[in-house]
Amino acid sequence: FHIQYLSKYGENYKSQIDSIFLEIDSSLSIYKDYSLISKLNKGMDIRTDTLFNTVFMAAQKVFLESEGSFDCSVAPLVNAWGFYQDKLGDSLVVDSLKFRKILPYIGFNKIRLSADSLFLPQGISLDFNSIAQGYTVDLIAQFLESKGDSNYLVEVGGELLAKGRNADRKIWRVGVDKPSEDIDMQARFHFILDLEVKALATS
Repeated sequence: FHIQYLSKYGENYKSQIDSIFLEIDSSLSIYKDYSLISKLNKGMDIRTDTLFNTVFMAAQKVFLESEGSFDCSVAPLVNAWGFYQDKLGDSLVVDSLKFRKILPYIGFNKIRLSADSLFLPQGISLDFNSIAQGYTVDLIAQFLESKGDSNYLVEVGGELLAKGRNADRKIWRVGVDKPSEDIDMQARFHFILDLEVKALATS
């Protein structure tokens, strides 16, 4: 993550921002065994929290509006392709039978959230990676606004939000690297954007 902000009194919010990250991880990170979502995916019967509920409802809204194209129950397929291990290897060879067997366990419409109770059918699991980072950006921006600071650039995992001006009193500028493993420092950016009260998903 990369966070810049202008504070009138030069306040350092590192500990508070770290706490926001910790809360998000504890609720929504599929990479933390102790997180709420990890426990739910393992079939544990536990109550959801406000962070989880907010993201669940947002994911459900986009699922419905996209007619199922955006689906946070896709975790079994993501796992089958090998993305969670960051090593695709032989998984790029498509075994259609293997994937057809997984499809019955995909479908956000099969999941129900009532108050703080989640009905997650056996074999179905959730992955909010596509939405949780952007939500984290929103939470950090809301925190900064609550402190009276409205000049900031917040970036988490390539999702970012910019508002106000930087230390040079100019609009925030964001360069997106060219999609290449070999970075040419003289011509590294694919494009540069001026951002003023705008959010951007660089991926």
